Amino acid sequence: MPVLRMLRIFAAREEDCGTGHCGTGVSPVKSQAGRLCHSLVATGDRTVDGHGWRLRSAGFGPRVVARWRCIIVGSLLSMLVIGACTKPVPPYDECIRVGRDEYAAQRYPEAVAMFKHAADIDRERPEASYHMGQCYLAMAERRFSEHNLIGALRNCDRAVACFDDAITAFPGFGRAVQGKAQALRLKGKHAAALEIADWAAQQSGAQARKLILKAHEYAKTGNMDQAQLALKQATSIEADNAAVHAELGLFYLRCDNESAAIGCLQRAYELNPGAPGVVKALAQLNALPETPRRQ
Repeated sequence: MPVLRMLRIFAAREEDCGTGHCGTGVSPVKSQAGRLCHSLVATGDRTVDGHGWRLRSAGFGPRVVARWRCIIVGSLLSMLVIGACTKPVPPYDECIRVGRDEYAAQRYPEAVAMFKHAADIDRERPEASYHMGQCYLAMAERRFSEHNLIGALRNCDRAVACFDDAITAFPGFGRAVQGKAQALRLKGKHAAALEIADWAAQQSGAQARKLILKAHEYAKTGNMDQAQLALKQATSIEADNAAVHAELGLFYLRCDNESAAIGCLQRAYELNPGAPGVVKALAQLNALPETPRRQ
């Protein structure tokens, strides 16, 4: 269909909407798309360059309509013609399905975007908020493994908020209740890890601190073997320093090696029972040593 003919059809349809013939009562004066179509129809100016059609409008700036190819304008306007007088129903279930696929592929930001779109479509249904909470939990674990503890905590907070939204929409949603409990436990672990990291950076000696920083750099690039080796060297240099043992325990936590993490954190606790974050981390792991009873 020629572009100018398509523009005239859409402009006429806008006029019908403005007079109430289609039931929407949208005035062509208030419709930006309608103004653009009327202007293009009024000028009817078209030229041909090496790439195809170039449309120009006297009433709009060059960034809006200049150098639009005919096929792009035709496609956009055909969608406007179809939906000018009807309100399309967005596909909620399709958004959820695509979001789950993105989540399974570990593309968590893309999954969150789809679930947010689903939530905008129907805020009374809890599934979208629940799935967003799951995404933020996975993102928190990813940030934790990258030693981005602030980012991990931020994503834990977002997960809790999403699970709260799901519970508000459907108070009997058991998976959302479990998800919130998991997010709070994860937040506690990450908060303890942040305390350990800050404390270890202050308490370690110069040589051990250099090795700890080197381990962080290795971990950021995904070289976990070299990161582990650097931290073990730090514990060898300062064997009686609780901070370096706590830092190694924190590394094992990021690698999901809880048994090794518990051993290092308990050693740090033995050396310094008051070490910040160590007690919290052991409590989160249900591995806090029992305090000897006084006789």
